[in-house]
Amino acid sequence: MISRRSLVLAGTSLAGMITQARAGSMLLMGAGQPNMVGGGGGGTTYYVSNTGSDSNNGTSPATPWQTIGKVNAGVYSANTSVLFNGGQTFSGALVLGTANYSGTPPTTAQPLIIGSYGTGNATISSGSSSGLVATNIGNITVQSLNFNGTGGTLVHGVQFVCSLSGATKLPGVTLSGLLVTNYGFYGIILDASSAPASAGYSSPVVTGCEVHHCSNVNTSGASSTGLATLGTGNTGNHTNVTFTGCLVHDCNGAAGDSSFNGSGIALFNVAGGLITQCIAHDNGVNCDAASGGPVGIWCSGVSSVVIQYCESYNNKTAAADGGGFDIDGGSTNCTIQYCYSHGNYGPGVLVFAYSGGNNSGSIVRYNISQNDGQFGRGGIALQGGSLTSGAKIYGNTIYQGTTRTTNGCMYIDAVSSSTVANNIFFVSGASAGNLIVTPNFTNPTGVGIIGNCYFPTGGAAFSILWNSTTYTTMASWQTAYSKEIVSAANVWVQANPLLANPGNGPTTNGYNPTTLGQYYKLALNSPCIGVGMTNTQIGGVTQGPLDYFSASIPNAIGSGYNMGADGSTGQVPPCSNSLDFSQACNSANLTALRL
Repeated sequence: MISRRSLVLAGTSLAGMITQARAGSMLLMGAGQPNMVGGGGGGTTYYVSNTGSDSNNGTSPATPWQTIGKVNAGVYSANTSVLFNGGQTFSGALVLGTANYSGTPPTTAQPLIIGSYGTGNATISSGSSSGLVATNIGNITVQSLNFNGTGGTLVHGVQFVCSLSGATKLPGVTLSGLLVTNYGFYGIILDASSAPASAGYSSPVVTGCEVHHCSNVNTSGASSTGLATLGTGNTGNHTNVTFTGCLVHDCNGAAGDSSFNGSGIALFNVAGGLITQCIAHDNGVNCDAASGGPVGIWCSGVSSVVIQYCESYNNKTAAADGGGFDIDGGSTNCTIQYCYSHGNYGPGVLVFAYSGGNNSGSIVRYNISQNDGQFGRGGIALQGGSLTSGAKIYGNTIYQGTTRTTNGCMYIDAVSSSTVANNIFFVSGASAGNLIVTPNFTNPTGVGIIGNCYFPTGGAAFSILWNSTTYTTMASWQTAYSKEIVSAANVWVQANPLLANPGNGPTTNGYNPTTLGQYYKLALNSPCIGVGMTNTQIGGVTQGPLDYFSASIPNAIGSGYNMGADGSTGQVPPCSNSLDFSQACNSANLTALRL
């Protein structure tokens, strides 16, 4: 099962990961052999080309097969590859199942490989059919291919189906460097929705894939997503799932559906999962399902899932949700960390529960939210009433500069036994909303709020909307609800946190701490350094070992813990001889000072 600790990743950009994966070089390729994956070690490689013939033996580029139909009729043993000529387009749909495996079938160590050879990806043009349907088989790698549909029909791009009975987990599925476009249902799906909760896929990997303009047809209540797993229960059809370096965008959803559609990336029905170094943007705009809408990157009905080092932005909705990230109902012990959300219609990060889908033990830490909640709620939303418990929201930096006066950096309903600590709540502008908001007549008595920084600026007033009353001073809120007090001492900061250039963070094309540090790192003399709550005070968490910017936690100042996503001892302020560090200055004027 995936550990909840942080995973330190190499500095490869997402674009680089996708390019490498499409070239076949990330997982399986030798140097200097782009897209030419053979079985190796005595295995057989079959080639497919528009200039070939299905009467050929297919075992060399000089004698290739010609059609997808020939591939579908093949029987393959361990260590076999089927490669399509790169740059060419092949009409039809790949359909594979148990009948395609011989008496010595592929194994995890020697899988069946479906990919491209030569230069560039081959394209599977499947029209109004699904691009690839693989039923009840594992030990297969599909890489370096484009799948292109015609759109407008309820079919998938790449669908792996497990419909086996019993406790069967199919191993060895890897999807790498795929480009999947124009399918009305799911773009890529690992589907065990027809299996019992004990059956599915074990340790599947989806890496370096791009999905766009999928999930845009009314599903009549079935729901759809660009890249996802699917199953039948919260116990985990699938185990140890990894989505890494994937990009999903412009999956617009459809109007008139009773269920959500148009999400970007999601893990459903998983025990142990990792979504890392992925991007989701501009999804969901047409979904008007009132009961629940799309989200950029999320999970539901899962346990021990980690979402990290991701960017989710400009995701939309025509009704509900439309947020950046989400740990939704039916989730246990899941974490969102080191992520950047901005410009989403819904919350930057949502923790949610529903009847029959409790949420327990969620952690949201070291994330940056900028101008999320364009249509409501705000930066981070903690919801689900008593069905949500044990959530820890700490070390996040939340900037609100929207024009929604009902928004908040934090939106909290009556969840139970949860903690909000060591965050920066930064509101800028007279119409930017509140520092914290609760729904009407809601008093979240089960939420501890300690050690946070509150900074309204640019015409914004101090405003906490709690239990239908607006509190305009910290003192009045504390008197009413005893928040931000530990051992009879005040533990909050109400001051400029001295972030480098807040509110102006750009699209970073994935996890990019160097770029985002120019906007959200703390200055050397920030009042948020070394005054954060300790592990014990937050409630038995282990902060760190890294912050958003990969600085080690704890640091050497004060408690060792900061407020916000920067856990370091601060950086050279962006302007010398100025107490306002909100605007960038000429680098020649930088001076290291600690006031």
